Amino acid sequence: MHQLLPLAIRRVLPRPLTLVLLELSAIFRRLCGKKESEASFKHLEYRIALTVCYLEKMLPPSFFDITVHLLVHLAHEAAIAGPVQYRWMYPIERYLQTLKRYVRNKNYPEGSICIGYLADEALAFCSMYLSDIETRRTRRGRNADVSTPREGLSIFAYSGRCVGKATQVDLERSVWEQCRKYILFNCTEVYPFLEKRMAELRKIHRRKTVREVENLRNKEFPTWFQNHVNDLHAKGDSSVTEDLRRLANGPNMTVKQYKTCIVNGCRFRIKSVDDNHKNQNCGVFVSAQTSSYSSVRDNNPITGNVDYYGVLKNIYECDYGLPGEPEGHGCKVVLFDCDWVSNSGKKLDNYGFTLVNFKHLAHNNDTFITASQAVQVFYVCDPKDMDWNVAVKLSPRDFFDVMESDDGSSSMSNPLNSDDYYAVPNLDDRALDDEELQVRTDIRGTFVNKQLPLPVANDFVGNEEELGDDDEENEDDESEDSEEELN
Repeated sequence: MHQLLPLAIRRVLPRPLTLVLLELSAIFRRLCGKKESEASFKHLEYRIALTVCYLEKMLPPSFFDITVHLLVHLAHEAAIAGPVQYRWMYPIERYLQTLKRYVRNKNYPEGSICIGYLADEALAFCSMYLSDIETRRTRRGRNADVSTPREGLSIFAYSGRCVGKATQVDLERSVWEQCRKYILFNCTEVYPFLEKRMAELRKIHRRKTVREVENLRNKEFPTWFQNHVNDLHAKGDSSVTEDLRRLANGPNMTVKQYKTCIVNGCRFRIKSVDDNHKNQNCGVFVSAQTSSYSSVRDNNPITGNVDYYGVLKNIYECDYGLPGEPEGHGCKVVLFDCDWVSNSGKKLDNYGFTLVNFKHLAHNNDTFITASQAVQVFYVCDPKDMDWNVAVKLSPRDFFDVMESDDGSSSMSNPLNSDDYYAVPNLDDRALDDEELQVRTDIRGTFVNKQLPLPVANDFVGNEEELGDDDEENEDDESEDSEEELN
């Protein structure tokens, strides 16, 4: 999707109307959002009313029918009833179209629908037992990553799936060191070694600030880490695994270069290939945690998340295999080489959109990210200023944000321990039998009989206790009545 509006339409429509249509698109994305709150929906009512007023100033009165007027009530309805996707009619209308396709004999449409539905259900039931055969219901998506996570270091666990023909490229020494350093600093298992080296340098350079010591550590850490891991391995340290040795010795100077990579449900292409296509897949976004200092002598860094927008230039697959070793070890990392927009090339407009200018690029030596960190964005040219582009982030298809509880389990597996208010409650919970929890005491006219004892968990257990004399007599009477009914 290169642009939200075709070029011919943008030339006909006035520039303010194009901005209003972009605002209208953003409103519908908010209405269909999965993480919106009641307060955000109430704030959206004002934006919808203002957008409709702008449309009334630009379009003829015949355009405004009951459908356009319905926009004013959508945010209020979403604040009351919840997200739109749980109650709209689009799934039902699509399913009615599926049922109509079952009709082969128009004289008996109901019978055709029944036979077609039963045949579809029978095939769906059979496909559950055909795990090795690809069916229409088990077919993966176009941008599905079929690679399985690898055991070992986290940096080697997931790298995405590169598509197309690979080209062997010999990296320059400076670029190779940049790739090696970025992979080391983004591996979780390397963090203890970074802290250890930082503590050693702080003892050696006592007069230097924290910022100066960090720069010194980042510069010489790859060499120190390689020597340190090799020494531990020579001493027979069991904590040094084969993956850690490969990571410490660095990747090969010869890497594989690709033009397309599928990762996180998105298809990424390099900028040179995208220039020859009508759609756009080279936009990259990443949110990184950085540390900043207020002055040179400051020893207390301020950490925070910084958003980076850029375009993809190259895709490198770094191989950590030994010389002459055949493929199959799995120690590979896919890196994205990008052109990043500097801070002066980012701004926020009055409508809340993020605009970037690719004439203001950040010229630094840190241009790489791992493929698993990339989030895809689309850049739409601003009709007011052609040098600026609106960054639009979209969620990948077939991906769902499932809430997780504190213990790591998803809300689908344990609804009661999550914050998902739309989850189905567990009806077997004894706490739901509490009448004080189920009766609205704040409404006039309601009454709760607190003299009656509420059921507790112990009342449901004790089935093996002995019966009293009255209980035995009651059971005898019931057995006699049942015998009389049988006779």
